[in-house]
Amino acid sequence: MAAAIARAPVEMPLVLHVDDDADTLEITAASLAGIARVAQAPDLSTARRFLSENRPDILILDIALPDGSGLDLVSELAGSDNAGTPIVIYTAQDGGRDLREVEAVLTKSKKSLPNLVETILAIRERQEASKRRGG
Repeated sequence: MAAAIARAPVEMPLVLHVDDDADTLEITAASLAGIARVAQAPDLSTARRFLSENRPDILILDIALPDGSGLDLVSELAGSDNAGTPIVIYTAQDGGRDLREVEAVLTKSKKSLPNLVETILAIRERQEASKRRGG
């Protein structure tokens, strides 16, 4: 994972995508090629290790993971060095609880990938505008 991130241009945002479906990870990474550097984590433990060493610009998160709920990671991020990282829930599951702390909740389907890419681009645009304003 680190080697792939290092090869990508640094000016591109770093996106951590946490999902246990390898096809979803690959399709999403291909869709974001040239837009973002994408790190992939198939479970919460891998995501936690990555987050302990890196600060992604955006987090794409599935809810149903083999070692727990992705929503647990949302709560954990609030009290960490990664607090404030925009989170996009991208899942086939119903969130089932208040998700005010996330940027967007998108339901996985064959037609939802363009919405995910548009959401990532909109978040980056807001981040860049904030940097230009000095905030």
